[in-house]
Amino acid sequence: FHLVNLVVHILSAFIVYFLALILFRRLAPSNDNSNSGWYRSVIPAAFAALIFVLHPVQTQAVTYIVQRYTSMAGMFYLGAVLCYILGRQVLEQARTLHQTRNRQAWCKGLAWFGLCFLCGLAAFLSKQIALSLPLAILLVEYLLFDQTWAGWKKKLMYLAPACAVFLLFVLYSAGALQGEISLGRLLEETDQRTRETLEISRLQYLLTQFQVVSIYLGLLVWPKNLSLDYMYPFVHSLFQGWTIWGLLLLTALAGTGIWLRKALPAVSLGVFWFFIALSVESSLIPISDALFEHRLYLPLFGLALILGYALGKALQRWKRPALAVAVLLLCVLAIGTFQRNQVWQDRVSIWADTVEKRPENPRAHNNLGQALEDQERIQEAAKHYQQALELRPGYADAHLNLGLILAKSGRIDQAGQHFVRAANLRPGLARAHYNLGLVRQSQNKHQEAIGHYQRALEADPKMLNARLNLAGALAQNGRYQEAIRQLDRLLELDADNFDALMNKGSLLFMTGESQKALQALDQALEIDPESVQAVMNKGIILLRTNQAQEAMRSFGRALELDPGNEQARQLLLQAMQQMGSGS
Repeated sequence: FHLVNLVVHILSAFIVYFLALILFRRLAPSNDNSNSGWYRSVIPAAFAALIFVLHPVQTQAVTYIVQRYTSMAGMFYLGAVLCYILGRQVLEQARTLHQTRNRQAWCKGLAWFGLCFLCGLAAFLSKQIALSLPLAILLVEYLLFDQTWAGWKKKLMYLAPACAVFLLFVLYSAGALQGEISLGRLLEETDQRTRETLEISRLQYLLTQFQVVSIYLGLLVWPKNLSLDYMYPFVHSLFQGWTIWGLLLLTALAGTGIWLRKALPAVSLGVFWFFIALSVESSLIPISDALFEHRLYLPLFGLALILGYALGKALQRWKRPALAVAVLLLCVLAIGTFQRNQVWQDRVSIWADTVEKRPENPRAHNNLGQALEDQERIQEAAKHYQQALELRPGYADAHLNLGLILAKSGRIDQAGQHFVRAANLRPGLARAHYNLGLVRQSQNKHQEAIGHYQRALEADPKMLNARLNLAGALAQNGRYQEAIRQLDRLLELDADNFDALMNKGSLLFMTGESQKALQALDQALEIDPESVQAVMNKGIILLRTNQAQEAMRSFGRALELDPGNEQARQLLLQAMQQMGSGS
């Protein structure tokens, strides 16, 4: 999995190189064919690509396996922009060619545009951050090709339909165009699908992003104290904390981009690329977590472009010093990325690093506790669960995890208190109800146990252990037929569940259906032919139903598997006596 992520990242870096190369050649053209072309475009483009591939902030998007969503979306997004620029260049050249070659050039240009559209769709299907792709293409069109109003009026004839088709695809993929379509329903579904959580308002999220985007800028410039989970708090007012200063900083940066659009279009492109690439996750679409480093994967191209352009300018005057500084910077970034990857070696190291840098983060303490528990470091795990609850007393997952540790250590009553707290905090937390059912069952409170198992299954109908234990609690309560029905439902989900077949065999025998009981036990033995208990249960049923010869075979098989099994030996003698008496 990690190899795939690395390949995606490297492919993205190559796309960044070719994209930067084209941009520098257009935005900083050379008047001669000497080495100045290398210094103005090739070396700066390579530097930009290496910044992109080596920056420590990229670690989360590459090393964190699931974040290939981000890196794949970034690769296709960058590829779409590159294809658009190549297509536009072909059409530019077509105007100067004679008719036959002009037709060929137009076909080639349209092919590039088609590939651009396909890359855009692939980017969106990878992750919804690609919603901002049309804005990125419009930015490139404006800064690289045409800044005149007359030219833009003509472009709207084909750019507007292309953007509309892309938007329709996005809406269809999100399910907003299925069923009856009306303006009111479309607006309502668009509102629902452009929010990841209902607990945070759009305004609250936007205000928080004034701080977060400013932090992102700091991480790009000085990637120190990187963290897997910032759990950044949300703000409620423009004047809370330093929110207004973040807004002023971002406004100044945007103003700088506008001011430099004529004199330094490459810098302007880098600035606005940063804002556009963040626009989906750092604007008015509420997301449960305000800040994550992997969201900087695509915006980093903006900084890489600016630094590459700056290197190109510096190389015109100070070649050796500029190259030395560039190499030194790349070495520092490479070392930082290497060190950051050491932290990602295992779950304990990454969450210990997070706790060290964010000691006020209850989620980090809880996750570190789980990682420590997996390594059998129970006391340390319990300590972090307790710290998580000190930071957030209403943290259901921490209550659940601490309860599990207490239950394993035999402190059932205390464990039950934590399970009750977790279930009250999050009624839909299936594991809390399941474990509370286990506690109540151990306390011989079978009716309460049944209720909790049922609530666990309401939250997660595929929770097999909950259904298995529900069947057991029902049986202990004398409700055999209901227990059998639960086992049948479990076997529909997992036909080879050995425990379910064993329990079903026992219950069927208790309800007088001996033949069906034997069939269930035979199925269990097909799964585990060396199960002494299954062989014994089958033998007992055969003995009770006067099938002494078959019972003898079963008990003999049990003794083969477990020669010291005295119960099997006694039952074998009973079967032999029954056989001898002919009864």
